[in-house]
Amino acid sequence: DHKHHKQMSTESWNSWYKESTAMLESSGENSTKQQDSLCDCYRPQPFKPSQTYENRFIKRSTPHGEVNLIYLQNFENIIKMNSEYPPFLSYFPTSSSSKRCDAGECGQGNRTNAFEGNLNATLENILPLLNATHAFVNLGWDHLYNLKAHSEFSCVISEFVQNHPGIEVNLISHISSNFGRVKRKTPPNGFAKALKCASDGVIDRNGIANNVPTNWYWDNQHVLSIINKEFNHQLIETICPLEN
Repeated sequence: DHKHHKQMSTESWNSWYKESTAMLESSGENSTKQQDSLCDCYRPQPFKPSQTYENRFIKRSTPHGEVNLIYLQNFENIIKMNSEYPPFLSYFPTSSSSKRCDAGECGQGNRTNAFEGNLNATLENILPLLNATHAFVNLGWDHLYNLKAHSEFSCVISEFVQNHPGIEVNLISHISSNFGRVKRKTPPNGFAKALKCASDGVIDRNGIANNVPTNWYWDNQHVLSIINKEFNHQLIETICPLEN
């Protein structure tokens, strides 16, 4: 965000939060309301990481039970969670006194943070409250948290998993920057091998995003749907491994 050659205005970002939240909901006259979506979201102008929020909560009903997909934004190893959103308030609050802000409107002065902490604190204090079974985590922007930082954090994950055997935590690598043209500092699959504490829970995005056409990137840090689909396949296969 801070060095990208393509920019969206604050108005565009906050409109996108609203529109994407609506798109992730079941809709229409014949809708069975299989899926609901919430977004504790806001981006100020000028952009300030400390005042930008994008915490998403998606709830889907399936024949096999309820599925919850949650995204917690983390730029600089700090996560802030709103008191009017899960896990501090019900997904569907029954109280008329709820002051939950709408997507794109959850900025300073229109929110109360019930939690603020780094990734370690989030693992320990928030994941159990969310009844999480799987988590995919990263410390933040790659210019702040490099391979060495994630190598050290792998030991935090290892200890957490030992204490919470019902939650599987996967460490996600950064993607290749500069449109995939930067040579890897580690070889393919080297991310897992470079971690200080061995872990089976690793998603190495470098291999998929490296040496691809430049038009598969939105900017020098973000990829388009053609690559994101492959990332999604990685995540799904991690949660539900295909039988040989």
